[in-house]
Amino acid sequence: RRSVDVPRSGAVTPIMSPIHSRRASLLLPKDGDDRPDFSRIGKEDKDREKDKAKEKRQSDRANDKASELRQSLAELSNFSAETTRQLDQTHYALLEKTSSLQVMVKALKDLAQASCDLQMGFDMAAQELETDVTNQLRNIGHFESQQSTIETLQNRIHLGRQTANKLAARVDVVRRQIEGWERADRAWQEKTRKRLRITWAALLSIVCLIGLLFVSFSY
Repeated sequence: RRSVDVPRSGAVTPIMSPIHSRRASLLLPKDGDDRPDFSRIGKEDKDREKDKAKEKRQSDRANDKASELRQSLAELSNFSAETTRQLDQTHYALLEKTSSLQVMVKALKDLAQASCDLQMGFDMAAQELETDVTNQLRNIGHFESQQSTIETLQNRIHLGRQTANKLAARVDVVRRQIEGWERADRAWQEKTRKRLRITWAALLSIVCLIGLLFVSFSY
């Protein structure tokens, strides 16, 4: 039986690393056998190669996940910028429509004021007519002057009625236009709210997906 005498050292660090010392111990012949155990050496090498391959696969998977995460973040950034742009456009469109509605409301108020003034003028003309008729009845005998005055008053009343009808027609047209704009504006606002809800739902889904990817990448 052969044996190998390995000198002991107290506090001296061994020169051989653990791997080399293990390989050296594997090269030592077993009891009753003068040949080194090369099968164990080959098995150890295969195990180390498997470990390296496994580490490489894990590293590749981690790199793939990191690349996917960076791509998702870039897509989220682009989506956020596009959403912000759409929101700005919607805001400006709402401001324009609000300004147009304010102008139309002011025009409608002006028409209403003109109609009120016309009504007051018509009442005054009717009162003047009543006064003139009363005076004419008191001064019976002056038929020509009375006829001329009556015709003049009738013409004034007729013109006043025509003006009132025109203003009423204009008020109706403006009212119908404003009602149509209000219906269109409500429909547009409802459509915009639906689009915004869909947009924010998609944005939240993407954020949740990125969070899940980040959590899975972390663990």
